[in-house]
Amino acid sequence: MNISIEQPEIVVDGNQNAQTDSKEEAGTSPADTKEPEAASSTEYVADVNAAIEKIVSDYKADATKRIEEYKQAFLETGGTEEEWLERGADIDVSYEIKYQSDTALSLVLTTNESWVSVYGQQYFFNMDLVNGKDITLEELLGEDYVEKANAVILEQIKQRSETEGYVYWGYEQYNKEYFEANPDFSMEDEGFKTVGPETKFYINEAGNPVIVFDKYEIGPGYMGSQEFEIEK
Repeated sequence: MNISIEQPEIVVDGNQNAQTDSKEEAGTSPADTKEPEAASSTEYVADVNAAIEKIVSDYKADATKRIEEYKQAFLETGGTEEEWLERGADIDVSYEIKYQSDTALSLVLTTNESWVSVYGQQYFFNMDLVNGKDITLEELLGEDYVEKANAVILEQIKQRSETEGYVYWGYEQYNKEYFEANPDFSMEDEGFKTVGPETKFYINEAGNPVIVFDKYEIGPGYMGSQEFEIEK
C-alpha cells in the first residue's frame, strides 16, 4: 500500500495575503496525519485548515480500511500475496491552487485511490480572506446567478452533445441514437436541473466561477467530471 499526501495549509500574513504551504507525507504503510501548526491569525482560515485536516485524516483512515478489507477478500478467494503486490494500491491526496490574489484564494483538494477510481472525490474552497468567509456564486455573478449559470450550462450541454457526442441524462433530444441503443440510460428525472447555493465550483485564473459536476452526476461515467465556466 503506497500512501502519498500533499496537504495544503493556508497562511495569511498581516496584509491578508494568502499563501499555501504543503505538508507532504509519503510511505508504504498507514500512518496518522500530523497535527497542523497554527497557520493563521484569523478564525476563518484556521477553520478552513481544520476542515482540510479532517477531510484528509478521515479519508486516509477510510481508504486504508477499504484496501485492507479488499485485500483480505482477495486472498480468501484464492489470490496470492504475489498477485496482490502486482495489483498495487495507492492512496493519494493532492491539491491545486486555481486562483490567488491579495484578497481571495480558490483551491481544489482531491482524494483518490488508484485501485478503484469510484472513491475519488474533490473538495472546493473559495475563500474571501478580507471578510473571513466563503465566496458564493451569487457574489461572483450577481443576484440573478441562478438564471445566468443555468442558461450557460444548458447551452453548453446542447453544444457538447451535438458537436462532441457527449451524453447528458435527461437531454435525449441531443443524442437520440445513443438513448435508443441504451434505453436504460434515459434517466429523464436525473441529470442537470439547476444550480443553487450548494453547487460546487472553483474560481479560474480569469476570475470566473467554473461549476463542477462529479463523475456520474449528470452523465455516464466515461465522460468523467464535467466543468462549465460561467463568465462574469
